[in-house]
Amino acid sequence: MAKETRENKEKDTKESIISGDIKKSIAAVVLIMVALIFVLSLIGKAGVVGQYINKFLAVSLGWGRYGLPVLMVIVGLVYFKKLDPIRYYLTSIGAGILLFFLLTIFHLFFNMDEMVGVAERGAGGGYLGLSGGYLLAKYLGKAGGYIVSFSGILIGLILTFNFPLNKSFCWTKDIWEKLKQYFQSRKAKGKEGETESEEGRNANNVEEEADDKKTENNIKLETIEFVEDPNSQSENSSGEERDNKNRRDNIYIEKSGQSTLFHRISPKKRRANSSWKLPGISNLDLNGKKSNPKNLEKNAEIIKKTLHDFGVEVEFSGYNVGPTVVQYTFKPAVGVLLSRIISLQGNISLNLAASSVRIEAPIPGKSLVGVEVPLSDKEKALVRMRTMIESAVFQERNSNLSIILGEDVNGDIVIGQLEKMPHLLIAGSTNTGKSVCINSILISLLYQNSPDDLKLILVDPKRVELSLYNGIPHLLTPVIVDTAKVVGALKWVIGEMETRYRLLQEVSARDIHSYNEKAEKGETKKKINKETGKHYREAINKIPFIVIVIDELADLMVMHGREVETIIIRLAQMARAVGIHLIVSTQRPSVDVLTGIIKANITTRIAFQVATQVDSRTILDMAGAEKLLGNGDMLYASTQSPKPRRIQGVFVSEQEVKKVVKEIKEIAREANYRKEDENVEKSLNEYLTKSDLSDSNSEGFSSGKDKIILENAKKIVIETGRASTTFLQRRLGVGYPKAANIMDMLEEQGIVGPAEGQKPRQVLVKSGPNYQDSEKDQQEREQWEK
Repeated sequence: MAKETRENKEKDTKESIISGDIKKSIAAVVLIMVALIFVLSLIGKAGVVGQYINKFLAVSLGWGRYGLPVLMVIVGLVYFKKLDPIRYYLTSIGAGILLFFLLTIFHLFFNMDEMVGVAERGAGGGYLGLSGGYLLAKYLGKAGGYIVSFSGILIGLILTFNFPLNKSFCWTKDIWEKLKQYFQSRKAKGKEGETESEEGRNANNVEEEADDKKTENNIKLETIEFVEDPNSQSENSSGEERDNKNRRDNIYIEKSGQSTLFHRISPKKRRANSSWKLPGISNLDLNGKKSNPKNLEKNAEIIKKTLHDFGVEVEFSGYNVGPTVVQYTFKPAVGVLLSRIISLQGNISLNLAASSVRIEAPIPGKSLVGVEVPLSDKEKALVRMRTMIESAVFQERNSNLSIILGEDVNGDIVIGQLEKMPHLLIAGSTNTGKSVCINSILISLLYQNSPDDLKLILVDPKRVELSLYNGIPHLLTPVIVDTAKVVGALKWVIGEMETRYRLLQEVSARDIHSYNEKAEKGETKKKINKETGKHYREAINKIPFIVIVIDELADLMVMHGREVETIIIRLAQMARAVGIHLIVSTQRPSVDVLTGIIKANITTRIAFQVATQVDSRTILDMAGAEKLLGNGDMLYASTQSPKPRRIQGVFVSEQEVKKVVKEIKEIAREANYRKEDENVEKSLNEYLTKSDLSDSNSEGFSSGKDKIILENAKKIVIETGRASTTFLQRRLGVGYPKAANIMDMLEEQGIVGPAEGQKPRQVLVKSGPNYQDSEKDQQEREQWEK
């Protein structure tokens, strides 16, 4: 059995030497070569062989021999393109159908008693055209034969060129519209050529502005007309009445203070925004080098011999070639402890002269042990985003929140669904691939979603990684680089989550999917105007998913540890149903950053290379990440797999990200994209501004609220006799920057002494009525002030 498996592996390896692209290129060259030989045969320039070819084509194809080379060249050129595999077969089949019915219609030009003689002379459609034309003329008549032949020709054209007929009608319409615009512009230029006075030009400008305003009003009226529910008013009501009613409803919403996610959108506007054009695949680079491992059989024998030398008997089962590692699989003999195989990891690495060897015992779902040996730099492959997006696995995805992770040790593409995760934790040492992983996740989301379907909140304390995405319409706010604003943004997300839950409750929807389905069906919800007490119907508007990406959690935990932890836990517990997802990254996998309660609520994790086994256990609750190779080599742990899965991450360069972002900005500009959630972005930015002012230690304590906090701090310090920044954080419930600012203010006012390293500051004012201290304390305070 093992021998057959090994032979099959060797056969697959040999067959994979010639890739599918090379085979298609060879087929295309052969087709074009044969077509050129046929052309030379037709004009008598192919020698003796060409004469025989010409006679054969004349008898079999008749007049069709002149069109056969053209079809062969077209099919050959199609084979040079990168298409789905099924398209190559459909193009060849379509070309055959097209040729057959052309030959048939050539033969239908003649009477039935002449058809055989025409074929013998090499005219009409030859014997191939005779087989179709004679049968159609006999059983359907010539009229029926022409109908069937023309239909077959159309089917052949559609299959060959992959061109639906409805596109031709659209093209006809577009050509007609362009012609109309051309003649109108010519007419307008003729009028502009005439001399006119300055007053006349001003009058024209006034008229144009009036026309623009009139057009704007018409657009608004059309938009409101589609929002209104048909049952709320009669069909004969005027557009002005509908405009007034919608205006009253909008005023009520603003007065009542209800939090709405979006303006009500008409079907026309929704259709316009749903036509968002996704960025082109040409922005991404083609796949680089492929893995080319050597000495596979030799390495397998070395591993087997090493285990045998230590008394562990195994049977070689085969190997799996991945982008950066080769997994050799063995079946242990009966009675062999897996712990003995794992303990020999270092000896195997020594005998193979490999940098690091990882043993997976057992492989999930198999009664085998896997020994993962890294490839050399010359043998490694580069996993590119373009290959992943063009793959059948990605094209057949079930969700538009699919994120591309990379390829596993078997060379299989791994794609995760953010909705099922529903949150993701990424951790690893510096320069191991965390930022590239985040870029690959964001790029894969941007290649699936329009700004109306997905919104992003990006947090980048390092200021250089995620700032490339500034300016795209998917962002709810510019990339947040100030840690003082992050807490405000997360608090706003909590409020948004609660608002969405209220919206789901209003329409009895279980989650965001059922809510958006109601919106797509055009359903409405019942509302009550508290001012008039009347009922009215309001359109259900689609709400987008929100993905929050935090590139460095450690900085936030240092500055706002308990507050950030509480918010992350609440979002992780409740935000999935309303379409809010967290992606958190850190380069310091310690227990004070990745606390137990955060790990308990974020079960899907990615571990890159770490320095020690302790760090690996902190991230994954098991060892293994310390054996990774870096450069995108990761362990992916999810609820769907009992063990972490080793994956080589996708590489996305900075230039690729810039190209994609640039095209998205151009698409938004060309489509005249209008954000439907301007109120949401405005409220978020206002929230961030307020939080920045309240948490910033550079603004001082000028507001009334800040003065109250300062007075409370004085009271607490004097009554307790304790003064430290962390103590004030706990008692006042403020962040570290504000607590440190308070300590500086108390020192300036002589309440506490200067900092003495790690020791608490000395309290210079004793407790008493109105903070009156003794003469001795006053002298000490004056001494400190000097």
